[in-house]
Amino acid sequence: MRWDEMRGDSRTRFCEDCQLQVHNLSAMSQRGIAQVLARGKHERVCISYTRRADGTLVTCWDNIIELLIRPIRRGFAWLVAACIPIAYKPRPRR
Repeated sequence: MRWDEMRGDSRTRFCEDCQLQVHNLSAMSQRGIAQVLARGKHERVCISYTRRADGTLVTCWDNIIELLIRPIRRGFAWLVAACIPIAYKPRPRR
């Protein structure tokens, strides 16, 4: 069953096919991931996750960091763009 078809929130949804809670590791902290995986030693656990192009796991901290850094990057780009006309001084022609 696809994640979009299950009922629940961004972290956990119920799968009608396997009758288990499916845990989205990409919406959890490292601690939450460790807790879910530890439960998997004693019981059946279903998981879902998102991987980057390099194969590493996306976590909720990546999303938080991106939300915090994006405005800083955008502001820096505007600052650089605003300074370009000031920094450029044409040489007088002879």
